[in-house]
Amino acid sequence: MRAIFVTILCRLLAAFVRAEDERIWFDATLNSHPAHLIFDTGAPACYTLFRNAADRLGIEVTNLNDPEDTNKGYTGYTPECSLEINGETTKVWFWVLDLPSPLTNNFSADGLIGWPSVTNYVIKIDAKARMMLPFWHVPHDTSGWLKLPLQTGAPNFRLVIPKSNGRESVLVIDTGASEGIALRPDLWHEWKSSHTNQPTTLRADYMFGSGLTVHEEGWAKEIAFGSLTLTNIPITEATSDDIAAGGEGYEATLGLTALKRLDLMVDGRHGMAYVRPKNEKPAPYKHNRLAVSFLPPDFKSIKCIAHVLQNGPGYAAGIRDGDILIKVDGREIADWGDATSISEKMEAMRSGTKVTLTLKRGTEVFETTVVLNDILKP
Repeated sequence: MRAIFVTILCRLLAAFVRAEDERIWFDATLNSHPAHLIFDTGAPACYTLFRNAADRLGIEVTNLNDPEDTNKGYTGYTPECSLEINGETTKVWFWVLDLPSPLTNNFSADGLIGWPSVTNYVIKIDAKARMMLPFWHVPHDTSGWLKLPLQTGAPNFRLVIPKSNGRESVLVIDTGASEGIALRPDLWHEWKSSHTNQPTTLRADYMFGSGLTVHEEGWAKEIAFGSLTLTNIPITEATSDDIAAGGEGYEATLGLTALKRLDLMVDGRHGMAYVRPKNEKPAPYKHNRLAVSFLPPDFKSIKCIAHVLQNGPGYAAGIRDGDILIKVDGREIADWGDATSISEKMEAMRSGTKVTLTLKRGTEVFETTVVLNDILKP
């Protein structure tokens, strides 16, 4: 199953970028049909296909009966398929995941290329350029970078961080996550208690195990994990899925926004990573400028229910937990997909933009105008 990366290494090919999503993409052909795959170092399988993509591509799926596999989120597997990337073809089979139906309309990926596929190779992960670059060997200019061991045998990308007390901790590197740093809950609460004047907002995410989650997100001027120090980076609290994926000694997960603050070279053959923190000024960070997230109670519901952070712009405008979103600037909200697309548009608006929301609380329907605010910034 790893042959596809041999062909990529031989031709020194990089992943393609799709403009609508800041992830690392491979544009591929699967059984002679176009397919778009995310490079996801948090994925424990070599190759994963979403069931809706399998249906679209006419690929047969054999359902799983093993609870150990289904508990990991997998629901089936495919027969051997022909996977082509940049003219090089290999035969692989895919694990299959089911996406909730509302996500299939808002997520353009067909599947994932996971961490086990690259563990025997030398690669550079350039999150800023959204590329994975293969190398024959580790370049000489990494000699002055911080050298950290990989946790051998792990199903995902884990860095081992030596501590001054002789113990070790684990950082998960997850190119499938868009976040900055997700901290283990006790570390998140410790950071919050020591940064009481730091404004926070809300972040909504979907994970295969946890489902839809809403949690606070802040901005760290500086944060250290042993000898590795990162600056000017968004941080949030890790979910139960993050913790489970990190194993014993887990401290945090670094997503793509965090990786933009690092130069990162991985030597899988020798179990080492080379990292160099970047001190350049960070780019503006797209975030929730209302400190309000509108989410359905479950994927069977079309209601968009408010989760509100106190002291945020939305709370100041009178929005409270449980309010149901009806309209945005006069536009009807038909379902959660509408609310998601509108939230993305609001993230692109300038600070100071006014947005009129129509909400329902009990039997009362009311309007309020909120002012978008740059809550998280360097």
